[in-house]
Amino acid sequence: MVRLVRMGARASVARDQRPLGRGAAELVTVDESGTEVARELVPSDPGLVLQVVHFVDVDDGGRVTTEALGDMSLSVPRSSTLDELREELREFVFEDDLREVDEELADEPRWEEMSSLLRERGIVADEETLHALPFVVELDDDVVAEFSQ
Repeated sequence: MVRLVRMGARASVARDQRPLGRGAAELVTVDESGTEVARELVPSDPGLVLQVVHFVDVDDGGRVTTEALGDMSLSVPRSSTLDELREELREFVFEDDLREVDEELADEPRWEEMSSLLRERGIVADEETLHALPFVVELDDDVVAEFSQ
């Protein structure tokens, strides 16, 4: 019987570096009394676009991935540290913060696609089983080079 070993995310620098969207912060300046004196939009750094693959390793040496289901991309600030990047990737897969603020999403089963891919290999794994696995982040050398500068 095949056992699940760990779950993770692998990130590499995406070939297409066009931003996934635009972002900006609104900077509001107020005086001592709290009256607004200025307001401006400050464009955000477009960041680095990463290609992300969600995977589960099994004890027979195999790896089940979401690659066949299509590309997953994540844009991260170039100023991120490697630890911040790892946390971003964990959140990308687990969606804990997003689930806290979106009640509809909180009720949705997590990792249905991964569970389906595992079932195709004869492995039954529900959300609880996957959530209990050790989680790892694998960064390709190109990603490490970008964030180690």
